[in-house]
Amino acid sequence: MSFPIINKALLDELDKRFPERSAEIEWTEKEVWHRAGQRYVIRFLKAQFDRQNADSLNQKALPPNV
Repeated sequence: MSFPIINKALLDELDKRFPERSAEIEWTEKEVWHRAGQRYVIRFLKAQFDRQNADSLNQKALPPNV
């Protein structure tokens, strides 16, 4: 299944707005799970971005009609 192309600028901005961090003691359990979900999505998008870039590098390395 194909995934839409991920824009690096958007990914970088999401990473800034929802940084990877440890839970704070004053956060409620609901807030901890909510923030964990946000980061899960960003980690998923980063993995897709890395996969897309690896695929594009591999395609450029192959000669035409291969």
